[in-house]
Amino acid sequence: MTKRAKPEELLGKRRRELRKKKGLTQEELYKYLGSIERGLENPSFRHLSRIARALGVELSELFQFHHLEPSRGRLLREINQTLS
Repeated sequence: MTKRAKPEELLGKRRRELRKKKGLTQEELYKYLGSIERGLENPSFRHLSRIARALGVELSELFQFHHLEPSRGRLLREINQTLS
């Protein structure tokens, strides 16, 4: 009887297969994703759609970042703390 592969093993194999098909090393793939997170890359709409799908969110949710921008009051507090 043949042992069935676990879903996580199959997922890993598929990811490796897709990554290699694109000619990317693991390091290159992670650098690309990291550069998007740091705002150094401007991903295409297609890439954004795939990222949203992978995160299990709607595409529009990727653009809801107003809560990440500091308020004026918070900025003033941080400036005062730095100066004191």
